[in-house]
Amino acid sequence: MKRKSKFVLIWLAVTMAAVIGNTAANGQSTGQNVTISNWSAIHDLQKLSDGRWKTTGGDSYLVSAPLGSKPTAGMQFEIKMKISGPPDMAELRWWDKSEGPDGDRTLKLSPRCDGQWHTYTLDPCAQLVEWGKPIDIVRLDPSVNTGSEIEIESVKLVPLDTEKVAYVATMQMDRKLYYPGQPVRFLMYYPRLWTGDLPRPMFSYVVSDNFGKPIKTGVMIGLPVYNMPYAMVAGGEAITGLPTGHYRISLELRNDKTPAKPVTGTLRFEVLDPKERHVLTLPWQYVKDYTVIRADDGLFHAFGLVGRADRNQNWQEERLQNEKQFFHATSPDLVNWTQHADILHCPESGYDDRGVWSPYVFKQGNLYWMFYTGTGKGVVQRLCAATSPDLFSWTRRPENPLMSADRTDWAASKPNGWTDYRDPMIFHDEVNHRWIAYNAAKTKDGKGRIAAATSDDLIHWKDAGPIESTAYNDHQSGIGESPFVWKMGGRYYLSVNHSFGTCVGDSPFGPFNTKLDPNPMPPNVMAYEVLEMKPNLWLISGFSWEMNGNYIEFFAMSLKDGKPVISWDLSKILNEITTGQISIHQRAR
Repeated sequence: MKRKSKFVLIWLAVTMAAVIGNTAANGQSTGQNVTISNWSAIHDLQKLSDGRWKTTGGDSYLVSAPLGSKPTAGMQFEIKMKISGPPDMAELRWWDKSEGPDGDRTLKLSPRCDGQWHTYTLDPCAQLVEWGKPIDIVRLDPSVNTGSEIEIESVKLVPLDTEKVAYVATMQMDRKLYYPGQPVRFLMYYPRLWTGDLPRPMFSYVVSDNFGKPIKTGVMIGLPVYNMPYAMVAGGEAITGLPTGHYRISLELRNDKTPAKPVTGTLRFEVLDPKERHVLTLPWQYVKDYTVIRADDGLFHAFGLVGRADRNQNWQEERLQNEKQFFHATSPDLVNWTQHADILHCPESGYDDRGVWSPYVFKQGNLYWMFYTGTGKGVVQRLCAATSPDLFSWTRRPENPLMSADRTDWAASKPNGWTDYRDPMIFHDEVNHRWIAYNAAKTKDGKGRIAAATSDDLIHWKDAGPIESTAYNDHQSGIGESPFVWKMGGRYYLSVNHSFGTCVGDSPFGPFNTKLDPNPMPPNVMAYEVLEMKPNLWLISGFSWEMNGNYIEFFAMSLKDGKPVISWDLSKILNEITTGQISIHQRAR
């Protein structure tokens, strides 16, 4: 924690009570209290007398002696202290001695500075990565202010309070397929009529193999989920390292206080080697809106949004730099992927300093073009582009931004506020010899629409109005993200996210008012892309939204009786790639 001032610290006593033993369902604990009376590595603190300290520098902290304790699930830190002075900030850090300090294992608190004793509780599991290892060392940074007087009575590790009602309406695994090393988690949903803070459920669990043999047992505490106000998630580091295979997890809610029978039981999941399916997954990272292109040498290149894999996967997580650059990976066969250095990092200021989103890549002439959403101050979204001679080195176009909502007379826009104009897809209209850019936008009265713009040179763009389509007309409050248009069998197809479906039209401008039922696109994936590999053979891709690591899946598509048919079987594509029989005219189509 940065220090900008000095302070006077009155140190009365610091003890660490490490509770060793099992945590009972009612929040009580059994075990031995271990008192630590000696704190080492006292930094920037001068002892004035017994119980009194004074800072000598701008980075004051105290570090505990090794604890040697391994807390069970449901433990939290409890700090009792009083502070006199202006509003303040404190931090508590902890780590496993085998790994050392880590910024993720930091709990922040804003203590009350009224000179009275207050007790603060901090849950070490309420982090981006759930903690499941021994807590060996603790560091306390109690203040950042000059002249503040602080007395600390105790720092303890105590059972988490789980006395609240914890009725869970439904449960499900956060994903059905995991890869070796991925933490296994499950979601719990509360009734939507619930008011106030969600209670923290405590579960005991047993993970068994497909034959019923127990593999892992333990206790888990539910944690809130970003952007899911009625959900909790549990699992994490406690359930990881499983080899490939099929598993069952049996759950028992241990602190339910309601007369209704809680939903417990058995959930199933699978740990799968990525090479057994045609997927792109990045270790410990999540991927989102992406693009795939096959280069002249036959190598597939994938680019897309990237961030740290966890239960939130929040693009607004500034300290993790989520979605502020694009990942780059290559593969000869859509199975074996090599990750390269990230590209197009956000600058410190400018039209895309807030984020770079939703790339789309194609080749025109001797250059590869990448169109993307440049997100600036206030989350204003604009159409931007970069070019590359080789798909590895990229240069932003000096003409950026190329198009935006404020250059239309129908789309909602704010100078420095959230403005929807994102997820570009570029289509080459070979009939009229022009380029069409599709973006997700909203009208001034708040209705989701797909914006179209045209260009003769990929630099100068002119608004062509919103596209008419039943893909979103019955979802007035939503927005059709990741629009994609392709031509197949003489007709034009439009797909968008959020289960809006796939629609057909007779022009790249629509109207796309014939919705295919059932939707032929792969279920449970988003941001579809379609690559024509050869006549009547297309490669379909989409990313699966999964906590703790989204991944991109690949499918094959062909026409049967005039309708698109999707298949997991990529043998026709992969065999012909291997034998050199596929040659893609790689343009925006």
